[in-house]
Amino acid sequence: MPKGKNKGRRQRRREEQPLQDGVVDGDELSGDNMSVTSSTSDTRSVLVDDKMKDAIDGLTQKRKVTLTDGLERCLKKGGAEEQTVAATCIGLLLIQLGSNPESEMLFKEVRPQLNTIMADTSRSPKVRASCAQTLAIGSFIASEELEDIRNVMKSLENVFKASYLKGDGSTPSHTADVAALHTSAISAWTLLLSIAPPPVIQNFLDSHLTKLPELLNSSDVDLRITTGEAIALIYELAREDDEASNFEGDDIIELCETLKQLATDSNKFRAKKDRRQQRANFRDILKAVEEGDSPYYRVRFGLECLEIDSWTRKIQYDALCHMLGTGMYVHLQENEIIRDIFGLGSPIPVSALPVCRGSKAERVSF
Repeated sequence: MPKGKNKGRRQRRREEQPLQDGVVDGDELSGDNMSVTSSTSDTRSVLVDDKMKDAIDGLTQKRKVTLTDGLERCLKKGGAEEQTVAATCIGLLLIQLGSNPESEMLFKEVRPQLNTIMADTSRSPKVRASCAQTLAIGSFIASEELEDIRNVMKSLENVFKASYLKGDGSTPSHTADVAALHTSAISAWTLLLSIAPPPVIQNFLDSHLTKLPELLNSSDVDLRITTGEAIALIYELAREDDEASNFEGDDIIELCETLKQLATDSNKFRAKKDRRQQRANFRDILKAVEEGDSPYYRVRFGLECLEIDSWTRKIQYDALCHMLGTGMYVHLQENEIIRDIFGLGSPIPVSALPVCRGSKAERVSF
């Protein structure tokens, strides 16, 4: 960080020496001379500070450009593993930069390449899944145009629609990696749905509420749960409108029956862990559709607490957690865009935090 002005600088006080024979001590400066010297020193300090700031800003910008160029090059010409890591790093960089012209420009540059890779069925499912996640994070943070967000959502649906029922009503069979790709795509799609305006929500009610339940027949537990959360979010958003507060949809009876089966599933051919995870999640999803209930839990970080009290907030929090991993707590404390998303206000200054003394054992060890 650039240094501030050197204000309040100590000045030496010289003891007054008696004048002898009217001669002034050669080391003693008049008031005018001291003023000129001080002014010159302050001017030099300001110039040095300005030059340091320009140098630091230039170096930081140069490093950002170098990093961005490297990630774009890996995304275009790297192997599958390099592309997967590059796509994830771009998502992390966008989160770090926040919502500003710089991040918007970066996302605008990489979005076509991310979209091309995600849509290419000849690419590795893991690479495509990483691109899907970054497309959603980038649109969520660094895209202002509604039409751009809708286009990304359409591209994401073109990926996971391969898990819709076949024409004969049978369930498609996919490898574990492809199922994970479809799960990432619908999770990304749901994140963008969480910020859609009411007119767009209405369009999705008409076009997707009867189609999404087909994914609940998937053999993959994560895809079933992610789809259930997408349905819960659609119902929550539809009911936010006062005129549609009792919204049920055309096939709510059939949908609730399917959700009840998943919430009480005891099929032995499913793994015990999968059954337990599925039942816990679908109990909440069923309550959301039937009764309009929302999830509620608290996330504590440092001295603060984040309340997750809606499907919208849960889906946004889960998506950011998936991208940031264990770094989520640091970002909740320090990242302005993350704090703004969850209404946490400005970061708390370090000076305002209490000093941690450590345990007695830690103090004795020093």
